Amino acid sequence: MYTWRGLTRIPSPDNTYDVLFNGESQRSGNLLEDFTPPVNPPKEIDDPEDEKPADWVDQKRIPDPDATKVYLFFDIEIRYSYYCAARRLGRD
Repeated sequence: MYTWRGLTRIPSPDNTYDVLFNGESQRSGNLLEDFTPPVNPPKEIDDPEDEKPADWVDQKRIPDPDATKVYLFFDIEIRYSYYCAARRLGRD
C-alpha cells in the first residue's frame, strides 16, 4: 500500500498559519508573533546608550575649501542650450 507523507503549510489572510503533517495539524499560530526571528522585525531598534559625538555637525552642507569645480562636457551643452534659447527670444 502506498502512503503519501507530506508537510503542508497553510497561510491565512489574517496572518495565521497551520502546518500539517500527513494531514494532521502539527503547529499553528500567528506569522507576525510566533516566529523567531520575527517575520516583520521592528523598523528601528532603540539603543539607550546611543548619543551624538562631541564633534557632530548639524549643518546640511559642509563647505570644502579645497574643492574645485570639474569642467565637464554637459556644462558646455547647458550653456549652449541657454544661448540658443536667448537667441530665439531675441536676447543676444
